[in-house]
Amino acid sequence: MRYWDMTEQERAGLTEDDLQKYLDYELMERGVVKVTVPIIQEVEEVDLPRKSYYKVRGQKEYGNQEFNAVFKTMEEAQVFASLKPSHADYEYSVGSDYMYASPYISYSIEEVTLCDYSEVMNQKSVLDKNREIKNKNEKSRKEHADAVKAMREATDGLWGDFYECKSKASRYQTIVETFNKYLEMTNNDEQIAARFLSRAFSVDDIEEARKWYGVIPGNFTADEAAA
Repeated sequence: MRYWDMTEQERAGLTEDDLQKYLDYELMERGVVKVTVPIIQEVEEVDLPRKSYYKVRGQKEYGNQEFNAVFKTMEEAQVFASLKPSHADYEYSVGSDYMYASPYISYSIEEVTLCDYSEVMNQKSVLDKNREIKNKNEKSRKEHADAVKAMREATDGLWGDFYECKSKASRYQTIVETFNKYLEMTNNDEQIAARFLSRAFSVDDIEEARKWYGVIPGNFTADEAAA
């Protein structure tokens, strides 16, 4: 049986565990494959020794421009910055055939730590493998995220209805329990109990509660409630 073939009252009686089989059927009908846990491969940690260098940044009117050149000492970086190098730039609308020297407003120097080239090459095979694994892991995570999104979109309506049915069941059960309490207080006079009940709940909700649980009299109207 499909989830949507059941009445609201039957759907309200389901548990979240019960709902799972109906979710699977819903996914099947919509052509969405159920999400599985992605396989994430472990990346071998490589800790290469690093050394401090100094990199110069040029401050432009909008944003920073990093120079690719780095220096072993602060003094060397300061000498480079003192030369006030410009940036070869071009106007986007004109095109790169007419480049010009674009000066910087100011310069700053920051310390960075870089690996030694020989150490990188010694570990190249491991680093290459790590990069391949990271790319595969990223692809797996993206595919998993896309699959989760598709599954969520396919089942959002079912989950929303499930909780709405649960909410209705709770609301109508409260109405029935209140009616039974009023019966005790009015010596089992259904008409009087129903009249007071309508002052606490809408006539529409009382009618729905009667349809669900069949306890409240069916001949009570809004006009009687106002009496």
